[in-house]
Amino acid sequence: MKYNFDEIIERRGTHSVKWDWAKADILPMWVADMDFKTAPEVIQAIYEKVSHGIFGYGTIPKGFHDSVIDWWKTNHHFTIEKDWLLPATGILPSLSAIIRAFVQPDEHLFTIIFLPFWKIMGVILSAMN
Repeated sequence: MKYNFDEIIERRGTHSVKWDWAKADILPMWVADMDFKTAPEVIQAIYEKVSHGIFGYGTIPKGFHDSVIDWWKTNHHFTIEKDWLLPATGILPSLSAIIRAFVQPDEHLFTIIFLPFWKIMGVILSAMN
């Protein structure tokens, strides 16, 4: 399937942090917020899940762990174990849990400059003091 990475999609006024924050003469160049349309296969899979109409608690699909393990092995030549994989709601809650588990109040921590990471750090440091 061919993907159109050249299609311009107007995102101002769509509750996009990236685009609604920027003034009209600014071109925000974020890494984690891409401006091309999601692949049709992904849209279709989401549509199929949503069209069921029931939004209860789910389980991890059979084969999920094997697909992650295979991806790491194929792309990074690194073998991970199934019990190393833990479900999480996202990178920010995961980062917060890791910091709370492994960083002591008197230790220094280096992080990249990404506003949500800094906000998490502020919350954690406030709770530690």
